[in-house]
Amino acid sequence: MNLPASMHRRQFLQTTATAALATSAAFSQEKSPPSIRIACCAAGFHGFAAGSNPLDAIRRIGALGFDGIELIILSPADLATIWSGHSLDAIEAALSSVGLTICRFGVFGPCMRNIASDANAARDADFATFEKACAVAKRLGASQMGYVGWSVPGTSPFTYQLAKEAAPGTKIVQRIPDNFD
Repeated sequence: MNLPASMHRRQFLQTTATAALATSAAFSQEKSPPSIRIACCAAGFHGFAAGSNPLDAIRRIGALGFDGIELIILSPADLATIWSGHSLDAIEAALSSVGLTICRFGVFGPCMRNIASDANAARDADFATFEKACAVAKRLGASQMGYVGWSVPGTSPFTYQLAKEAAPGTKIVQRIPDNFD
């Protein structure tokens, strides 16, 4: 497919969608396309507070009929409490009982504030946290592992300062410029 150099994002998406539909139509004549699987993020049900156990979220998401779930470690201390021992066994059993697979297992930004630090000890502690999280993800059979960035005071000064200086009741909105294609 020859694409013009001046093609915008919307034009690209329309072109690729058309090509995908044509490919899909040809594919469907040979065999059925794979079924679509939908996942849900557990943090939407339990929030982002350290110590939030995902068990209830797992049960609720499973009951809603989702196929997969995204789980997230919210604090390094949670690795020793929620994501180990009997608690991890209960999480594993709950996932199995409701038929959910983990599509993504994440580590929340505040768990690794010093990942890019010049201080070796702080950086090494964050790498150790990530390695422990990877071991949990592997045990639970997660297909992806990731870092969930978040605006933490001191790491994203613009967003934090904007929210700090806004008058009470002010709605802060990030807009995409009109000419962004």
